[in-house]
Amino acid sequence: MTRKISFLMSFLIVFALVALGSPVAADSYKCNDSVAGSFTSTLAGGLTCASPIGVCTTGLLTGDLEGTYDFTMLTLSPSGNPNDPTEFLYTGSSVVDLGNGNRIFGNDSGVMHINPNPAGPSPFTTTVAFRGGEGTYEGVVGRIVATGVLIFATGNAEGDYSAVICTRKDNK
Repeated sequence: MTRKISFLMSFLIVFALVALGSPVAADSYKCNDSVAGSFTSTLAGGLTCASPIGVCTTGLLTGDLEGTYDFTMLTLSPSGNPNDPTEFLYTGSSVVDLGNGNRIFGNDSGVMHINPNPAGPSPFTTTVAFRGGEGTYEGVVGRIVATGVLIFATGNAEGDYSAVICTRKDNK
């Protein structure tokens, strides 16, 4: 079932490239729809955090994507769901560094259920839509979906990710 969903996501991403008037043909992309693994992160504030609300994280990816990532939260607001006052929506930007000059840039959007107990888990789901990259990921399209929990008392988060990554075939 997951394989069918991943294939469908790959197809939709490449189809969107063509439908939105992308100057490259869909057959010029190679998609890997079986990318998955785990992540951990910690809060990274201070002078290097460019977030207008002061929330940045740095993390480690394991599994099919081995590397590090930095996330900058740009917005955070209540969802307005009257049935769930703990539900918040957020946006941000990410840089995934896979080493050797290979990086992926993304725009994040997500939902978090903030636990009123700072020592308790706050579950979240983030979708990172790629907006390009460097090295073999130049011109990359696709997305990562990460699901995890954040403990506000420690600033630590952990969870799992899955991804569809489509790179240009002419990238070396």
